[in-house]
Amino acid sequence: MTALCAPETAGRGKIRLLVSDVVLLENRPGTFAEIVEKLAQARINIKNAYVAGEGGNQLVVLSVANADKAEQVLGG
Repeated sequence: MTALCAPETAGRGKIRLLVSDVVLLENRPGTFAEIVEKLAQARINIKNAYVAGEGGNQLVVLSVANADKAEQVLGG
């Protein structure tokens, strides 16, 4: 397991586990925007996203409507 997210909203909680398909991005302005633009051009909706880390590379977690297509678009 790479990450765990367990937010609560209005008395309801969801647990999200990240177990594979990790994306690391260089920590510089515009890097996340580049990824989002590629997904937008391929008409892939992002359902959930968060970024974690500090320093060099950042761990980016995305939940998308079509994971297989997103992986292909992002070169995974």
